[in-house]
Amino acid sequence: MPLRKKKPTVRDTIEHTYDDLRAQVAAKAPILRDQVVDQVTTKAPIVRDQVATKLGEGRDELKTRLPELHASLFERLPDDVTDRLPEGAKPKKKKSKLKKVAVIGLIAAAGGFVFSKLKAQSSGPTYTPPGQGSGVDLSKPADLVNRAADKAKDVADDAADKTKSLAEDAQGATHDAANQAKDAADDVK
Repeated sequence: MPLRKKKPTVRDTIEHTYDDLRAQVAAKAPILRDQVVDQVTTKAPIVRDQVATKLGEGRDELKTRLPELHASLFERLPDDVTDRLPEGAKPKKKKSKLKKVAVIGLIAAAGGFVFSKLKAQSSGPTYTPPGQGSGVDLSKPADLVNRAADKAKDVADDAADKTKSLAEDAQGATHDAANQAKDAADDVK
């Protein structure tokens, strides 16, 4: 019987391809290694600088967000855990913006008051009394006050009388309306 050649199987072709690739990698490994070393040495300072700047930005952002993160993590803890934590670990309560605005407003108002008092003392009186030709005698201010009080009392009395008469008219109109409603109800019966 003649010997026949075996047909190559899939496994044989894969092993053959694998052996070829391994031989190519072994032949080109030193060249590839040298290329990688060259690329790393040329790009390392650039990458280092980029990483340093990103770390600086990240550090600044983390510093600004750290209290917020601390507070949010603290809120997620169960109550029995938060009770056992020391006071230094608990987040500080934020002051409201309204309080800040109120404090700044009070400081500004106090400063304005002090400024106006100091300016008034340094500049002298700003009021000038009316002249003699105005017909008002300023030597007797009590008479002026008494006359003004009498006039105000007269106006108040007149207003009270008018209010009383309007109230009486309204009461009479109410009684008339009630009587008419009663008469209308009697007519309906």
